[in-house]
Amino acid sequence: MEEVLVVSKDPSVRRITAEEVWAKLKSAQDVPTLPKVANKVVRMAVDPNVSLREVARVVESDPALAFKILKVVNSAFYGFSREIGSISLAVSILGTREVILLTLGVSVFSAFPPVPGKPSFDREAFWRHSIGCGAIARALEERFRKGGYDELFSGGLLHDIGKVLLDQYFHFEFLEALDISWRERIPMEEAELKVFGTTHEEVGGWLAERWQLPEGLVACIRYHHRPFEAPPEYREEVGFVHIADILTKASGVGLGGDNVGFSLMHDAVWKKFAEDLGEVDIERLTFEMEDEIEKAEAFMELSKDTSKEENC
Repeated sequence: MEEVLVVSKDPSVRRITAEEVWAKLKSAQDVPTLPKVANKVVRMAVDPNVSLREVARVVESDPALAFKILKVVNSAFYGFSREIGSISLAVSILGTREVILLTLGVSVFSAFPPVPGKPSFDREAFWRHSIGCGAIARALEERFRKGGYDELFSGGLLHDIGKVLLDQYFHFEFLEALDISWRERIPMEEAELKVFGTTHEEVGGWLAERWQLPEGLVACIRYHHRPFEAPPEYREEVGFVHIADILTKASGVGLGGDNVGFSLMHDAVWKKFAEDLGEVDIERLTFEMEDEIEKAEAFMELSKDTSKEENC
């Protein structure tokens, strides 16, 4: 497991109230926005009738984004024997779903560059965890539900997005929450409550609503630590993201922020799922997820490179 940053104590760090958090976020003029193209393709992900032509047309409307996606498509990650020269061809070969996921991944990395000149929450490790969670959530859905939740990769990728926002606007306080989580070995959301009076779930849910993301995706972000509290119609997909989060942490992929033990065996959500899904071999399931994790890490490197080029 990657080591967390050792936080140097800053005398100016103080605990703040939830009211102060929300007042600052809601009045901020520079809250990151999701590009219009990315927002459109996220909505396409939950539309079973979306066509190849529609997806290609939307992505092509943003030339810079289309260029970055084609760079990923033509990398060794996909290993095509010939160059893919257009988004239309990429969509026809990879399918709408894969291009939609590429678009979302590249867009999100570009929207949240590291905080410059400050001791930083390890964004690279954070995104590696997030992509791993998205890949595993999608794989779980494909194995156990055989379709129906095309926003699960998005839900996994964005489930902890509130942490990035807290880091961006309350940097030293967020590092204090990280430090508390590691010193006291408590979940990050508990440490956040001590420092902020609110959690990354709530902050992430607020951002998702601000971005006008689909309701199911908002639920995955706002309730991923407490799926039983999610609206009934989204409870199952939130549960998949919750389980994927645990599997990703248990596999040591990236860094979600906290330093507590992770086990499906004692997780109430997993126990409920196991009842509904029948007997599941956890060891075999974890082994089967390794391939998804490898793909996710490769995708992370590619998306990170395109993001760096944009911010140079």
